[in-house]
Amino acid sequence: MVSAELDHFSFVFRSNRTFLNSLENVPLFVLSVLVACLVGVNAEHLLTVTVIFFVARLVHMVLFYAIATNKNPSPRSYFYMIGLFAQLYLIGVIYASF
Repeated sequence: MVSAELDHFSFVFRSNRTFLNSLENVPLFVLSVLVACLVGVNAEHLLTVTVIFFVARLVHMVLFYAIATNKNPSPRSYFYMIGLFAQLYLIGVIYASF
């Protein structure tokens, strides 16, 4: 259990938030990729979206560990948004495939 008194200047807080954030985002993306495979989304297109998501999440995670700031938006926020837009784009492609 992480203390509620901790903030972004605590590595424990940042590592816990990074883990929880990944639990919120990665499973949905993996499910979206599986659905995209089942509905026949172009493999090269799916690879591109997946690489963009993976790199954005990786950079977001590294920045979350490296930058201790309570300021918003922080640089990590931009990479979070890139990953989110990749997720939403993939959902749109899946929807268009029906």
